[in-house]
Amino acid sequence: MEELIENIPHEISEEFLEQTNDFQKNAERQTIVNDEVMRAGIVAQRMADISKKYELAAITVQCFSLLQDTDISGCFSLSCLNDRKDFVAGCEGDLPATFTMLLAKMLTGSSSFMANVASIDEEFNTVVFAHCTVPRQMTEGYEITTHFETGKSVGIRGKLPLTDVTIIKLFGSDLRQYWISGGTIIDNLVNDKGCRTQIRVAMEESVEYFLEESLANHHIVILGDYVEKFMEFFEFMNFFQD
Repeated sequence: MEELIENIPHEISEEFLEQTNDFQKNAERQTIVNDEVMRAGIVAQRMADISKKYELAAITVQCFSLLQDTDISGCFSLSCLNDRKDFVAGCEGDLPATFTMLLAKMLTGSSSFMANVASIDEEFNTVVFAHCTVPRQMTEGYEITTHFETGKSVGIRGKLPLTDVTIIKLFGSDLRQYWISGGTIIDNLVNDKGCRTQIRVAMEESVEYFLEESLANHHIVILGDYVEKFMEFFEFMNFFQD
């Protein structure tokens, strides 16, 4: 974090200027000033430079430390980096969740959405997953707004397709413990009292898991039904289900 924060460039590179302009051009709506988006683009550039320097395949960022020290969120940076073919970027310093994202991209070739479990409906067996960043390639459209908890900088309200999904999380000291479920996105929500991207998912596995034995809060959402593919991998690697 020190290397990131202490060496943020004053000017954006041509590559990230193009990506930032594309981010704004393709948004359905933008409620913050252009300067805030450009500052977020500079942080994305810095994260990419550090990743290249250390030849990283994945990073996870202490987002709230970044916001506290710079008034710039990591939401656009992580979205931008997750859209890259062979890279993943996780939120809030969450190593198990970021490893889950990395494994998901290696097995499926797809980007994924790291999300909080925002609400649970036991009667209908549904869960609302939410976060302030999402890879743009997963969305059918998006708005540029603020980061929810602070009201500062950049957050992304993405609209995801109503389709089958895989919900997965790896955990444990050796990252061999897992939970997985198929599901279907049945709604995109807008609730200003929660993180910006919000989806309601009808789950195949019981939502009691989230109430009784959840492997931490963050879970990973992948578009498509990959449960069988993951299960084959877990059985081959002798992973064990919670």
